[in-house]
Amino acid sequence: MPSQTEIHPHTIQLVSKWRGDLVVFSDTFGEGAVGLGQGSLPPEWWKTRDPDAVIATRFGNTGSIGGSLEFPTGLTGGEDFGLWMLDDRNLLREQHAKRIEGHPFAQKLPSAQAFVERLRQPIVAIANNAPRGGKNPAGGRNGEPYHLAVTESGMLVFASRLKALAYLAMANRIQSLYEVRKLNNVYGPEQQFRSSVVAQTLFSMDTDLVPVYQYGSVAEKEEAIENGEHTEKIPKAEHKKIANVDKFGNGIVLDDLSILNAMRQTGFGTIIVTDQGQRHVERVRLVTDLDAAQEGELVVYQNPSDGVVQTQGLGLYELVVKVPDPNTSTDTTMHRLVRAIPGFNHLRAQLELAA
Repeated sequence: MPSQTEIHPHTIQLVSKWRGDLVVFSDTFGEGAVGLGQGSLPPEWWKTRDPDAVIATRFGNTGSIGGSLEFPTGLTGGEDFGLWMLDDRNLLREQHAKRIEGHPFAQKLPSAQAFVERLRQPIVAIANNAPRGGKNPAGGRNGEPYHLAVTESGMLVFASRLKALAYLAMANRIQSLYEVRKLNNVYGPEQQFRSSVVAQTLFSMDTDLVPVYQYGSVAEKEEAIENGEHTEKIPKAEHKKIANVDKFGNGIVLDDLSILNAMRQTGFGTIIVTDQGQRHVERVRLVTDLDAAQEGELVVYQNPSDGVVQTQGLGLYELVVKVPDPNTSTDTTMHRLVRAIPGFNHLRAQLELAA
């Protein structure tokens, strides 16, 4: 591993290949512009946003972001899970590249070769959430220092708070972590809107980035952990919560996947939702996927987004009500929770699955 004054060659190589594809999750974007209102969550707020669908469609059909994508997170949160979703899609890009390269017809097409080249260009992501308050450094300047995380898929992630990287760290995706110097060549101590320029520190990273840890691969990092040579700075991911809500009001929950195995004994389980002292309990059926669900039934199944089958530990599961038309239905998961707990807020609520 390079010394704490050197930047790992792998990181330098990624930066040299970047062509400007950028995804930003930020609390500075105006939710009002997309119908979320001012200062509070209106009914059916989830219908106005679905970052995973947008990102998946861009990557799947064009091979790249094609510029920049911006998602507001001030009222709805989700920058931590948004990074995880983005990295999932980034992992799939290499699978797509290999499939296209190996197809005889694609080998004859210049457009296919250009597509593969785009699939292999790095993505820069920014997770910006910078509340003001007493927890910020002395003088109230800026807030926590920005950090740059490099994932195993080759994504470069700038985060204004380390907790935004918690899901990526939980999924063992991060192989290098750098702190952006408070005094740097891009912005000074009085700069407030750091997310507007922070990616420029990539071009002066030899002086503006301080390595926290850096490895050539996740396997190398795992070896350091096993040998007691690695210290993780990123906080642990919160679990027993709704990590994401899609446009249709379906919830993706982070919890112990062993509970799903226990549910196979009877095929059923229970969700226990708590928000500000209010508690709601409802039966839920375990299925393999949405096709196996019956109409109007609340079901749970393992989230298949990254193609990795887990059986234990923290993981993702889908909490879904199958309805004829999720665009118009008022019986999807979020509708049920809002009816059961008036004033329900997914950001603070606890959701536990029991066998």
